[in-house]
Amino acid sequence: GRVVIGAMAPTAGLALRSLHCRAAAAAGLVVPPNPIARFNLSHLALVQQVLPSARVEKRRDAYLFPATHAALAYYAAEYLDQLEPTPSGQEQRAALLAAISPLLDAARARDGHLRVDMTAGCFVADL
Repeated sequence: GRVVIGAMAPTAGLALRSLHCRAAAAAGLVVPPNPIARFNLSHLALVQQVLPSARVEKRRDAYLFPATHAALAYYAAEYLDQLEPTPSGQEQRAALLAAISPLLDAARARDGHLRVDMTAGCFVADL
């Protein structure tokens, strides 16, 4: 048999998460710890405690946002509510969107696009 456990790379989403943390701080909001940090492709030794033959298979990937509005739409869907406590009203969300927009603009202007690493993969163990 074979066991396959999917996970993200520890760098997945960090470019946008870093901007999210900056925008949240500017808006007086708190970002919880990164959920990807709890378990990711760098935890091979942990997986090997249970599945000694485990190995890592990676697929490098990224989201490229050539326009700020596209990055903002993705941000709103994926990051906007990653706060403690979760925003209860539109006022906090609006403040966060206002704080993140210039950060996204600057990142996009610097590189011509916003690149968000989304490398993922899996641990594979043959039994």
